[in-house]
Amino acid sequence: MAELDAFLMHHYARLPAVEIDLETVPDVSFRRTAAWITASTGYRLRAFDLSVDHAVPCACVVAQAPGGGRGRPALLCSAAAHPDPVAALNSATREAGPLLDHLCGVHARHPGRAAEPAADPEQVRQMPDHALRYAHTDAFDRLAHLVDNGSAPVDLASAFGGRRRPAGETLDVHVRDLAGRFASCGMDVLVADQTTAEHAAAGLRCVRVLAPGAVPMTFRPRVPARPRPAEAADGAECPEG
Repeated sequence: MAELDAFLMHHYARLPAVEIDLETVPDVSFRRTAAWITASTGYRLRAFDLSVDHAVPCACVVAQAPGGGRGRPALLCSAAAHPDPVAALNSATREAGPLLDHLCGVHARHPGRAAEPAADPEQVRQMPDHALRYAHTDAFDRLAHLVDNGSAPVDLASAFGGRRRPAGETLDVHVRDLAGRFASCGMDVLVADQTTAEHAAAGLRCVRVLAPGAVPMTFRPRVPARPRPAEAADGAECPEG
């Protein structure tokens, strides 16, 4: 929920994002994963801080094809949120690898498929259509606020507002901290217990968390006039899809 809200706030309001210098990320797992993706695909990886008003660290990883992507997907975005910014970066990077592999496969089998959702947002009907739409070179300008905003990358210590994971390592501490972040910007946090008999038999619990006011993922047609993106855009027109 935090990841989608932050990503879509930036998208609809065209908010500038802070790029992170990947050389300043000390985590070995992150560096190995990023290096493997670049070595195996040739795509350039970039990372951005997309954190918004609720201050849950959200990272976006962008894989860009060299030469503008002629003949293959031009760009792919993946995102993740986590109380620890490095964990968010790791999660987004690990998601980018298989997503990019799948997208390249779709593009190879159906080279003209991405042109349909790129030209007409009404063709975005399922989650994979979003990736296809923005993999097309014609859609690159719609992400210029993210990948071409002219700002210089900053080191990891300067990104995410200097945020780090909250004190205490128990799940209860993390849950209360996250709920408090949404409450601090005027959003209620609702939790619905969806535990089934099968879950209970295995000693598991299942819940759905909602925060009215957070920006949801939508499909044709997009829900218009969401207050938070409109306020963040400060009067600028929000894009279609």
